[in-house]
Amino acid sequence: MMQNFDVNVVAAASYSVALGWCAGLLLWPLVEYSIHRWLFHACPPPTSPLLITLHFGIHGLHHKSPFDTRRLLFPPAPALTLAAFAYLPLRAVLAAPLATAVLAGALTGFLGYDLTHYYLHTGSPSPGTRLYRLKRRHNQHHFAQFDRGES
Repeated sequence: MMQNFDVNVVAAASYSVALGWCAGLLLWPLVEYSIHRWLFHACPPPTSPLLITLHFGIHGLHHKSPFDTRRLLFPPAPALTLAAFAYLPLRAVLAAPLATAVLAGALTGFLGYDLTHYYLHTGSPSPGTRLYRLKRRHNQHHFAQFDRGES
């Protein structure tokens, strides 16, 4: 038995989901910058061995060994755990399909960022290209002030 669908309702729902995905994709750079700047490059208190060790394990090792390919991508298990926790506030304020679309867009941005980051460490972009300029800037991020733990 075939159901009748209101085309306008389906179109509105499709646009909402597409806009939610785009919003998540646009939200990701802000989230990434904030995490990287204020968490990964925060200076832990010198009196806290636990926070110093945790900070070093989360991001310091990456800066200590920037060519270690095992430390270039965010591990999948913690990423999925963080995504699950990120879904909770989204779901609290948005309907399930829209919250899922926003999270899917943010995860798309995350994957694009992580793969670009991996390429910037391991790839050889042609001189004069945007990726070449990004690689130079990223290397500067790693080596210009490597002893200060800042970006």
